[in-house]
Amino acid sequence: MTETTTQKQPVPPGGGSGAHQPRSPEFRAAADALRGLRQELFHDAFAYRPLPRTVTDGPPARLLPGRLRAGAVYAPHAVVGLAALVAFWAGSVASGTSEGPLALLRGLLCAVPVLVTPG
Repeated sequence: MTETTTQKQPVPPGGGSGAHQPRSPEFRAAADALRGLRQELFHDAFAYRPLPRTVTDGPPARLLPGRLRAGAVYAPHAVVGLAALVAFWAGSVASGTSEGPLALLRGLLCAVPVLVTPG
């Protein structure tokens, strides 16, 4: 006859009802991301943070000639400007009819938020 011993698991704090369960790394990463987003939205929401220049010492920039490499630092600014241009166009032709100043105003109302978005 063999004797088996039963080992009891320690009861977690707060009772054994499963109130505290270990979280997965994915859950913690998502919670940290949301916490960071909330902090950026509510703390110093109107702080001026301009879009920084791109570093040109990476592998793609090394392939560019000297004059293009000097201008490549403004690549993120050009992408934001292009997005604002597309927003302006989409806002000004939204109704399908040309209304002159009203179409221009609608286009500006779509493009300005894109341009003032911080980096």
